[in-house]
Amino acid sequence: MPFGALTLLAQDGANAEFNFKFENDSEGWEVDFADLPIDHDQSSFELDSGHRPLPDGLEGGGIYVQGHNRSDDLFMFLKRQVEDLRPNATYAVSVSIDLATNVPPGTFGIGGSPGESVYVKAGASTIEPRSVEGSNRHLRLNIDKGNQSNGGESMVVMGHVANPEVSDTEYRIKTLDNMDSPLSVETDDKGRVWLIVGTDSGYEGLSTLYYARITYALSIVGPPIEPTPTPSIEPTAEPTIEPTTEATMEPTVGPTAAPTVEPTAKPSPEAIVEPTAVPRDVSGSKLPAWVVAVIAVAIVALLSLALLVMCRRINR
Repeated sequence: MPFGALTLLAQDGANAEFNFKFENDSEGWEVDFADLPIDHDQSSFELDSGHRPLPDGLEGGGIYVQGHNRSDDLFMFLKRQVEDLRPNATYAVSVSIDLATNVPPGTFGIGGSPGESVYVKAGASTIEPRSVEGSNRHLRLNIDKGNQSNGGESMVVMGHVANPEVSDTEYRIKTLDNMDSPLSVETDDKGRVWLIVGTDSGYEGLSTLYYARITYALSIVGPPIEPTPTPSIEPTAEPTIEPTTEATMEPTVGPTAAPTVEPTAKPSPEAIVEPTAVPRDVSGSKLPAWVVAVIAVAIVALLSLALLVMCRRINR
């Protein structure tokens, strides 16, 4: 969409300010209407809009909007897309509007005041604001603007069209902003966002006004935060230690036999060093001390008996 006569005050991706003064044309803004029957009678609702010179006493041009609120809830709005922002990022939105109105405060009308009951709203949206078929065969806005004096998720209330500078039927400029109503928006994956301003009327009569200036300032809050994946830690296998085989000592009995001790196997460097080997039984468990003592006595007795027998044979 072309920028037209848009004045781009500043833009670096993180911060951008768009200033629309409408001196020569509508600068890419489009007018639409919502909250009215799909098959509404144009002659009854008197809908009208377009770029025009501002009324007598005011200089420059503006976007003229007109509508007769026969539905008790007429919404008249302007929309425009801007781009070259950071993709999928959240921005804080500040809006300032100059309206040319001819409604003094404190007036009365059908359903409400033609000034205080015509609420001015501004907002921003990732998707294009459009009038779509809704309940009761009425055209409804496809984003959440709230209703009349209440704002919604996508739009906030900035004030109303009653202008204390008006004393008769002349048009005077009224400036509104959203300093007391914070607003934010997320851009799409191409760094684009839709801007929208409008009036939500509770006054059941004819409303006419000019948008003489619209300024949007967007300041980046940050990109969407994505959760950081937690690295998985594999369990470390514990080293296993093979048991070391110990040598056993067995006695040998014979004519000239003497107890022999088998040499102890030299343990490998990886083996655990244990104390001197102790005789074990067949099952591999250690023998009690008293059993070891009995075996030793038995061995000595056998050796003595063997010596005695040998001596008798020699004497014969």
